[in-house]
Amino acid sequence: MLTIILLLFLTLLGLNIVVSPNIYAIIISFFCIGYTLGKISPRVSTYVMTSVAEKQLGQIAGFMNTLITLSVPIGQLIFLSIATSMSLSNAWISMIVLEVLLILYTLSYKVG
Repeated sequence: MLTIILLLFLTLLGLNIVVSPNIYAIIISFFCIGYTLGKISPRVSTYVMTSVAEKQLGQIAGFMNTLITLSVPIGQLIFLSIATSMSLSNAWISMIVLEVLLILYTLSYKVG
């Protein structure tokens, strides 16, 4: 459920930037995103520690940290390429579309 809430806050941030940029709404959106990430992170760590064998815990935690570290430059590559080749608003719109698709996927995964 927290993942869906995080994706909703990210979608609201993108919509706010594209439709009507308001600095106060952007700051509130960033606060809500940070708060939600702060709630998700310990839960994911606890889930990994309780569900993975002790011998593999370091490998799994290292792999997850590597994926998280790699996701930032890959996301920058994708969305900055869209922003420079088309326009900044197209990059935000594509990010909004991706977030909506992720919300729908998460909802269908939760139902199924």
